[in-house]
Amino acid sequence: RQVLLGSKTRLRFVLALCGAGTTALPPDRCLWMRLLLGCPVLKSFVSVEAGGMVTLGEAPYAGETSQAFAVGRELPGVQLELLPLRLPEDVKPLEVLGSRQAGIELGTLRITGLCTDEARIGIIVGRRNRELFVYGRLVSLQLSCNACGALCEALEQLLLQVTGPWLMQLLLVAKPP
Repeated sequence: RQVLLGSKTRLRFVLALCGAGTTALPPDRCLWMRLLLGCPVLKSFVSVEAGGMVTLGEAPYAGETSQAFAVGRELPGVQLELLPLRLPEDVKPLEVLGSRQAGIELGTLRITGLCTDEARIGIIVGRRNRELFVYGRLVSLQLSCNACGALCEALEQLLLQVTGPWLMQLLLVAKPP
């Protein structure tokens, strides 16, 4: 606990959201959980291929849409290397949710320092300074009609976050008598 949060931190509990692959969580939802539960909300990226939890950081409570994919920084003893994306020549340079304007460099990931010597992960990630963003599996990349890449998993994650409360309400209202 001291390694992850610091020796001066005196918390009774925290809410840690760990996800394998992508689990977008918009900043306003993180703020809502912080206010409702009265504790910090931490987000993490878990890689089965690399042997466990790779990153940890406090969830953003405000910011643009791309912040929904932020998963913090690498844990002590873990090294993350951003590898260049190798896309077909007929695909325009990939941009996910305004990543270029936000100064986020995209690539795939090589992880060292956990249970395995090295793990190459087939997901599209972004990096800005030391913060990592996990967008989706490389296999969910589809070519759109104007030769731009569309990362379907990232779009699906955002759609589920936006429609989740509505779908839950619909389920509650539409149940049989």
